[in-house]
Amino acid sequence: MAQALAAVDGPFSHPKYRPDIDGLRAIAVLSVVVFHAFPTALPGGFVGVDVFFVISGYLISTIIFSNLERGSFSFRQFYERRVTRIFPALLLVLVASLAFGWFALLADEFDALGKHVAGGAGFFSNWLLRGESGYFDRAAATKPLLHLWSLAIEEQFYLFWPLLLTLVHRLGWVHRLGWVHRRGSRFFGITAGIAALSFAANIHDSGADPVADYYLPLPRFWELMLGGLLACVRLHQPRIVERYRGLTSWAGAILLLLGLIVIHEGRAFPGWWALLPTMGAVLVISAGPDAGFNQSVLGNKRLVWLGLISYPLYLWHWPLLSFARVLEESAPAPWIRALLMGGAVVLAWLTYRFVEQPLRAARLATARITVLVGLMVCVAVGGTLARKHLFLARDTDPKFLAVVTAPNEWEYLKHSPHSRRISEDVFEIASAESDITVFLGDSHMAQYGPRLGELITREPDSTNTALLVLGGGCPPIPGVLEDALIHRGCADVLAEARALIGRTDVKAVVIGGAWNTYFVDEVGPARNADDYDYYVARDGKKFSFRSGFGAGLALASLERFIEEIVKTKPVYLLLDNPSGINFDPHDFMSRSRWRRTSAFADIARRTPLDAAQFALRDELIRLAGRSGATVIDPDQTLCEGRQCIRIDSDGMPVYRDASHLSAVFIRDHAGYIDRALIADVLRH
Repeated sequence: MAQALAAVDGPFSHPKYRPDIDGLRAIAVLSVVVFHAFPTALPGGFVGVDVFFVISGYLISTIIFSNLERGSFSFRQFYERRVTRIFPALLLVLVASLAFGWFALLADEFDALGKHVAGGAGFFSNWLLRGESGYFDRAAATKPLLHLWSLAIEEQFYLFWPLLLTLVHRLGWVHRLGWVHRRGSRFFGITAGIAALSFAANIHDSGADPVADYYLPLPRFWELMLGGLLACVRLHQPRIVERYRGLTSWAGAILLLLGLIVIHEGRAFPGWWALLPTMGAVLVISAGPDAGFNQSVLGNKRLVWLGLISYPLYLWHWPLLSFARVLEESAPAPWIRALLMGGAVVLAWLTYRFVEQPLRAARLATARITVLVGLMVCVAVGGTLARKHLFLARDTDPKFLAVVTAPNEWEYLKHSPHSRRISEDVFEIASAESDITVFLGDSHMAQYGPRLGELITREPDSTNTALLVLGGGCPPIPGVLEDALIHRGCADVLAEARALIGRTDVKAVVIGGAWNTYFVDEVGPARNADDYDYYVARDGKKFSFRSGFGAGLALASLERFIEEIVKTKPVYLLLDNPSGINFDPHDFMSRSRWRRTSAFADIARRTPLDAAQFALRDELIRLAGRSGATVIDPDQTLCEGRQCIRIDSDGMPVYRDASHLSAVFIRDHAGYIDRALIADVLRH
């Protein structure tokens, strides 16, 4: 095996430079940049990443195929070129992001940045994001290194693909896995097989697990394999693709344009939709540099120049937008976003001219690679230290740090010794009792995990076992829909809850959610008013929650749901805790982003409850009365009249963010939820 993978002697060849491919890179990166800066202007702009995948698959496969066939493939030379190409600009962006984050971010923001710096340096960002949320979730805009997921997939491809092809080639498997009866087609079979497997995973996951479909390598590799299949054909049967190259190039351009126009974040993407941009890219590349669209449009000198700086431009543009959003605590004004994108172009050119080009021209290849790899390891260590709170942000208030570094609702349920994950959406906190209380909701229900765990641990013989059925951002209301990618599984959460509620050992049900967020308004600095649009569908029409009719339909559905359950077992309706920017400790701290100051000394302990939230609370109390549910009201603990606490008597923040209570406060003070778990209360 070792001998089969050993490097060989001989000249290591590379494909001839094609300016039209740099022009295609320019189209791809411009699409992504415009989408990120002005999403409504180009709703499908994110498909530029898929175009990059096809380009990378084509170029890398061309290098590997041609060198393996000539007996000149060298792992050392292959990875030296990958390191020289990828590391310099990435190092610069990671170091700049970490340095600026240290200066301007708050403790938990810097913690999260450190994790993503380590993920970016180690090329596993996609796996981190897979575990956090979906690409289009409300927090996406506040993750400065979100965009490195695509680079991670490419790097994973660079590790997997040459190793597999070398094994197949050197061990003689190519004669069984490839089609060797024609010259040059020896790699076509295995490439097509992996493409088919990957595409099947993509189609399956687009419905079953859309977040995995977006981020993970298996459902994405088919896009790179399309480039590999094209490399097979162009290397040895170019006449097949060049016969109608003029028509092919324009057909590819049309497919690319359609992808940019008709695809949007509400589609099940990648799925079948990704065929539009990827097949468009395949057709354009296959046509060759002299084809009509390639020569007249992609060969334009300005586009080619932009293509040359496309990689650093991709790296720079998103951190600029994301940091601006964090500092502004909302989406920056259009003119600011436009200015930032101009700045990204300047930074990309400076990076290309004074970092990338000099390093590529350096003669001491071994020393250059050693230094670059060593620096990347150092950056990964720096990010890890920030994540572990051994490298703290510049401005860290101890009280704020204590709140935001405590485990959040999901972390507690996933990692607490008192909690056990039953399925994707169900967590169990077991007591000595066989009877069960089901807690159905979203993150505003999940936040009570520390209280439930504390109570059951303290009184295991007098409390029910708790089953928490949870979906982030999923209203526990039948018939309520939302088109964002990460909410495709909300119907499954409700279906699983219904199945559990029907069990005879379930003695009570608690239904709760972020009612203020759903029915009043989005809260918190990371959200746009239009980020999520919950609605009820009737007669083929969507009735949004932000219209009175849509909210009324949803509340009526909640009432019917409670009435259905009350027929067989008691139901508790958990009202929402007060929420809004006035409760967010980040808002207390935001004044100190640019100077060191004590954040909590001049913050009033109480703040007024929003009138709309108060009205919604009254409406839900009336709904509970009509349907037969018992109300659990956090306001009785958190508020006096319409004045609600945000700082406790010790000066500690009561909230973790604008809408979630802190884990410590929940554990010590949320006794109002206990009665839904105490066995004697439920029996009588």
